[in-house]
Amino acid sequence: AVTVDAFPVGIDCAHFQSLLATRELKDKVIELQRRFDGKKIVLGIDRMDYIKGIPHKLLAIDKFLSAHPSWAGKIQLVQIATPIMRGDTARYVKLRNKVHKLVGQINGRFSTLAHAPIHYLDQPISPCDVAALCFLADVMMITSLREGMNANAFEYVACQQRNRGVLILSEFAGSAQTLGSGAILVNPFNTDAMALALYEALHMPEADREERHHNMNEYVQRFTLQYWSDDFSTELMTQEDADHELLSLELPEPLPRSELLDSFAKSSRRLILLGLLGTLINYSDFKEMHPLSDKLWGDLLTLASDPGNCVVVITGRERGLVSQWLGDLPVWVVAENGVFVRLGGPSTEWACPLEPVEPNNDWKASIKPVLKYFEERTPGSITESQEHTLTWHYRDSDEDFGEIQASDLQLHLKEVLGNQPVEVFLDSKMVQLRPYGVSKGAALEAVLEACTLGPRDLASVPSTRRERTDDTTARLERESNTSSLHELSEDLATAAAAAEAPPLCRGEGGYPPPLRAVLQARLCWLLPSWWAFGSSGDEADDAAATLEAFTLLAALLDAAAD
Repeated sequence: AVTVDAFPVGIDCAHFQSLLATRELKDKVIELQRRFDGKKIVLGIDRMDYIKGIPHKLLAIDKFLSAHPSWAGKIQLVQIATPIMRGDTARYVKLRNKVHKLVGQINGRFSTLAHAPIHYLDQPISPCDVAALCFLADVMMITSLREGMNANAFEYVACQQRNRGVLILSEFAGSAQTLGSGAILVNPFNTDAMALALYEALHMPEADREERHHNMNEYVQRFTLQYWSDDFSTELMTQEDADHELLSLELPEPLPRSELLDSFAKSSRRLILLGLLGTLINYSDFKEMHPLSDKLWGDLLTLASDPGNCVVVITGRERGLVSQWLGDLPVWVVAENGVFVRLGGPSTEWACPLEPVEPNNDWKASIKPVLKYFEERTPGSITESQEHTLTWHYRDSDEDFGEIQASDLQLHLKEVLGNQPVEVFLDSKMVQLRPYGVSKGAALEAVLEACTLGPRDLASVPSTRRERTDDTTARLERESNTSSLHELSEDLATAAAAAEAPPLCRGEGGYPPPLRAVLQARLCWLLPSWWAFGSSGDEADDAAATLEAFTLLAALLDAAAD
């Protein structure tokens, strides 16, 4: 079997730390400080190659100086253009001549007798000189048109022990995905935007520079070259294990229906968790706003009317839409992935389990145009605007193109959002933005507490409980869905024991293999007297899960009648 994974390479941070401590480098730093005294240093270290975007960088500098001529005497672009090793082919001779021409034009327009804004070297320099320039530079510009991993970005961050300089990084470089939280991401084809990014970098407050550098340095120092080596070696050795979870092609075992029905019949209190989209309603009916079928609605009414059952519908849709679908069914509802919770029937008031007041929506105005842009350029995609969340669906789009667009959308959103209190989630066939701390896992804790202690005002929950909910939210959102359900199962088991429900046989290693298979398939979760349905996110799996759900609902009704 073959597995495919991503192993982003890092740099040897220890090497640069030891290099910064040498006398040779300290002398070089002093020399460069005297040479560029009083100037803001903008650094560029690139190979003379078309993919590096050196002409685009120079055009951005030209536009910056044209818009802000007072900076001509205060800025120093140090551009190192390392010659290629492919020989002087006509194509690269043309590129070099173009770069030389641009450098001459800019220096000719903005130079004085004492200063030229561009210090250009058409030759390689020593590692010591590179480290010294990275140590001193206030800004580094990497404007690659298309590139895998750019080690210069990591070296700049590792050497910035004093200035906390700003990294302007092309969004088309591979390192943009790892350093994007601290760098200013730019499109190198948009030279006007790069000029604005340079202005922003030169005027950035110290606190912002400190925060951005901290985010990047934390990644660089953690994911080093040694980490990459260990990670790759560990994964390679793991492939020898025949039981490795990624290599398992076995289908999950069928749902143990007889055990489920037996547990249902013997229990006096039951918690039934149902998804909405993909479980009770398929995607096409969701888009057309078709109501629930009469049979399904009647089955849900029968289950929810049983005083021993607590039926909870969990969804990412907004509460108004959910109320329209469910009507007057006496079910509990978790709406917008946990922003709102209704712990009772239709007459019960909605509550927000996170804060005493509802989240702020000021961020939505700047995000809607971005989602509209991708919706127009991705056939089959739609944007769903809810009270406090925004969701971009691409389930009906071409699968490969939709994934590419979703990945690009994530990068754009990180740039637009900045420090807004919003998280971006790439879920199954959709990209969702929602307030920090919101998750179905956190909302389920409120549901469990209401089931065991009785419904009450969520704002009255002690602060220690709410803090634990926030921690659990962060943990559940960042783990896989299977792991999240496993964590939740412990709470469910505890709640079931507290309710003195009849236990179901459980082996030494946890639940028996059939139940673990059901868990991994995400079709059903079976615990002592508690069970729930979930959605896998895949259309084929969802169809099977929905069919299984409907079949079991009918079987449970028969069992309850008996």
